Amino acid sequence: GNTKRDTVQGILDLVPVASSDCIRIATTTLSSGASSITMDNCFSATYTYYMVKCVLMGDGAIYPRLRLLDSSGAELSGSYWSWTGTMAYRSSGASGVGASSQWTGDYFSPEEMIHSNDANRKNMWDMIIVDPYDSGWDCSIRSYANFWDGTYVRVVDSAGAYATHATYRGFKLYVNSGNLLSGTEISVYALKRS
Repeated sequence: GNTKRDTVQGILDLVPVASSDCIRIATTTLSSGASSITMDNCFSATYTYYMVKCVLMGDGAIYPRLRLLDSSGAELSGSYWSWTGTMAYRSSGASGVGASSQWTGDYFSPEEMIHSNDANRKNMWDMIIVDPYDSGWDCSIRSYANFWDGTYVRVVDSAGAYATHATYRGFKLYVNSGNLLSGTEISVYALKRS
């Protein structure tokens, strides 16, 4: 079985080394509350791997979700997402591990809530997206998230795929209810093809 060291090393292996082969494509920071952020035209045929780094703050019990944008920029809501993940949590009096998954749903998510209502509690959601612009493959995502609401700290490790071949040029991150707070930030980085 995997050890904690294996898991941490696996995540560290996903972090690119700073070089001219790793570049920032786009960054968006909210200046006021919003229920979604669209990152359009951030994927292209030039790159294979994309790293998406999100700093999320919410105004209540909200769940972050992701949908892809097709080659014309339209949001895809078809039920082609399948994913699974493991969540570990800890509070002052409890701890545990659970699983979450979805088969043929219409979004990708760590399926854990941001429940901070506090701009001083920043939550992280990082993703690796593999070759989204290549229409010959399903789009795969590896995701790691941590959330802190003042009572519980949660870590979610998940992976999924959008099971239809197409060209995807970007994505929309949205929440199931409420808003993301001012200061929420999304950055997209790319690794050049060899």
